[in-house]
Amino acid sequence: MFGFGSPRASARSPRAARSPRAARTYFGFGAKAGAEEGEGSKGADVGDDGSVNLGAGKGKSWLGSIGQSIRSMSPRSSRSPRSERKSESGASFSKSSSSEAPSSAATSSAHSSGKPAAASSTAAPAAADASAKNAVPPTPPSGEAKYLRPHLRVGDALKGRYEIMHDISTGSFGHVIACRDLGQNGRTVAVKVQDRVEAKYHKDFKIEIDILEVVSKRPGRPESVVEMFEFFEHLGRWCIAFETLGPSLYEFQKTHQFRPYPLSAVRDIIRQSIEALAYVHSLELVHTDIKPENICLVSGQARKPGAPASTKIRLIDFGTAEWCAKDGHRNALVSTRQYRAPEVVMGLGWNHVADLWAIGCVVIEMLAGRQIFPTVSL
Repeated sequence: MFGFGSPRASARSPRAARSPRAARTYFGFGAKAGAEEGEGSKGADVGDDGSVNLGAGKGKSWLGSIGQSIRSMSPRSSRSPRSERKSESGASFSKSSSSEAPSSAATSSAHSSGKPAAASSTAAPAAADASAKNAVPPTPPSGEAKYLRPHLRVGDALKGRYEIMHDISTGSFGHVIACRDLGQNGRTVAVKVQDRVEAKYHKDFKIEIDILEVVSKRPGRPESVVEMFEFFEHLGRWCIAFETLGPSLYEFQKTHQFRPYPLSAVRDIIRQSIEALAYVHSLELVHTDIKPENICLVSGQARKPGAPASTKIRLIDFGTAEWCAKDGHRNALVSTRQYRAPEVVMGLGWNHVADLWAIGCVVIEMLAGRQIFPTVSL
């Protein structure tokens, strides 16, 4: 669950095309406004100034109306599941996203060459000689210690404290690994490790660390904003230690065949997300990459298919966050394209409102099980 200094354009692989009639329904919410939800429902009131008061309604809910309208688009059986997508802007700190232990490079090399893996053991003497000349240890033969990366070996302790266990997820410029915290009774933590060592990416990683220091340590931080425990360097690469979380909203929905989230779960998750954004914006900071992949559930357990057992979430991935500086922003093009605000697309400049557009897109996606703007050209 934690993003990596991603390319500022946040380009992504296009997803599978949706039913054409879905687009006609997305903008027909007005006809359903005021739909009754049931006694005791905590809906939302819209004021004369256009503001929305979540949980203020007594019997009607704007979110319920939207949900009813979206669900009427097509029967569940006609949904086209999304194609596989890999987040280029970051990786999740999910405990469940890495169930397979990575195989050694020697084994994979044997598969590609058609030779048995055992043949790699003949290279051990040469590898031993090479290790004396290089800071990075060589890839061991099958059956010996496993390397998640050339610079990360299972069982080694980063900073003498974080014992490497297994991979969690991978992003464009970094990856997240599960570690045992030897200084905190063996609790499991997620450590985000810089992958690419070029100066530009080293600088971008440090910018994320500086932002997280402010976001994590400032008084009043809501629980829905991820906390950074500490940061350090390992073999010239930045590392950031976080709490270990469950799957992202996207990963959970994908696991459950893109079933819509229950309306009650959507309400609570979006409430927490808005609280997190309100806190981030109060720091004169814009997240710039709000999307389902960057909102993680604390637990991945489900009480029934498509319904999380707990709706507690964390907002993650501040790798592309920007300060609202008077001298302008670092990038003119921000946000992942499917969640990019119109003013960004049109090059009219942007501010914290771009985050609110993106959170609205997330609401629709949670209720519909599909994107509202599955574009491949922006």
